[in-house]
Amino acid sequence: MPALRTCRRHRQTTRAVAHQQTRNPRGGLGCRQARRRQDMRPSDLADTGDRGSHELFLSEALVPDEPSIPSPPDIDRGTGKAVMLGTHRVVTANATWRRARDVFSIVGISRVGDLTMLDEIGIPVWQAVRPNAATLSVSQGKGISHDLARVSAAMEAIELWHAEQARAPHVVDSITDLQPVLTYNVRTLHLAGGSLLTEALEIPWIEGEDVLTLSRTLVPLEYIVLNDEPSGDLSAPLFVQSSNGLASGNSVAEATLHGLLEVLERDLTATVGRSSPSYVGQVDLDSIEDGCSRVLVDLLLSADVHLRVTDCGTDGIACFSASIWSVDFPFVFDGFGCHFDRDVALARALTEAAQSRLTAVAGARDDLPFSVYRDVQLPNSAHPPWPPAPVRSDVRFTDIATTCRPGIEDDVRAAASLIAARTGQSPIVVDLTHPQVGIPVVRVVGPGLGMGRQRAA
Repeated sequence: MPALRTCRRHRQTTRAVAHQQTRNPRGGLGCRQARRRQDMRPSDLADTGDRGSHELFLSEALVPDEPSIPSPPDIDRGTGKAVMLGTHRVVTANATWRRARDVFSIVGISRVGDLTMLDEIGIPVWQAVRPNAATLSVSQGKGISHDLARVSAAMEAIELWHAEQARAPHVVDSITDLQPVLTYNVRTLHLAGGSLLTEALEIPWIEGEDVLTLSRTLVPLEYIVLNDEPSGDLSAPLFVQSSNGLASGNSVAEATLHGLLEVLERDLTATVGRSSPSYVGQVDLDSIEDGCSRVLVDLLLSADVHLRVTDCGTDGIACFSASIWSVDFPFVFDGFGCHFDRDVALARALTEAAQSRLTAVAGARDDLPFSVYRDVQLPNSAHPPWPPAPVRSDVRFTDIATTCRPGIEDDVRAAASLIAARTGQSPIVVDLTHPQVGIPVVRVVGPGLGMGRQRAA
């Protein structure tokens, strides 16, 4: 069975169930039928209220009722997994949402809105807006439910605010003088083109922690801070500015895991589309038999979207690239996901691909290249312009291992060990949590890891 398919009439029962599962009490559907409704109101597209204004995307059979919501101190200390459907978290999405909503005025979030209905696919995508942001003013979030997508957008915006504020007490010194406390090779970070970094150059540093040994170390402040505002500093950049590894969570451990999986994902997918490493393979979509990923695949195919899923995983962890294209929107949009749970990894890739497409549809991002809009005006083709097929084909999704562990901290150690095995250097975590906000935010740095692309955050 070929791995690349369009919306053929397959799995009729599964598809019908998937469509029914996306139906909500307001009468909407999570597929193209929803776009034909004539009674949608502008108020349906944006809401910052509590649960009830947006129902779950998947059926309650897949997404059970949320347990009682713990207080913030309990959230900070939690390391056991309370949610394991589409994501692994120590508390539910609504617990995180209530906490995030309380700090909107501090981080400058003026509104959070639902973009899902702007596209015919129906996968939940939300955005959070910070009009006075020093970097991106619009952040996107996606998920298998509106609850998850809404809180994802808010947390993305909160993460960026923390990176903009990364002015913690730091030291100014050279690599040579700091060598005794550096646990890694600074030159294996992502240097800017023509970087003038030398061993003797004195630069600001911020404190970090080796994830495996827990020893203290230092990371160049320029590598951590994100700020696009003009400054009086005319010196050339030493490092590539990136949000790679910037992550938040309900606990420091959860945020650290998120960051570790992101830097590992970008290393594993750095060559996808440019070469075909032996570990890369094309996934047979028919082998995705159940779980959140099956529902997401059916939604994409039902919207006449061409889909290619590439297996990029290795070393005991699942990692996928998902590419989507349609005749109605003839541009390839990619999504990526990495996790110890194969269903979570693929769901992340599929939802991110849908988010990338909706980002272009919404047109609110300042960092989108003009080519996204220029190229869709070219004559339509009946076939997607996929890159060359991977070496391996027809990889069965069910053959890809799920190796997740019972606790978040267990996954943190496993992910850090995988990175250390790939690079010979332990990853570093910089705690950016702001005391006034109280939501754990970290920046994970993986010296020696690749970074082939940037996500539309």
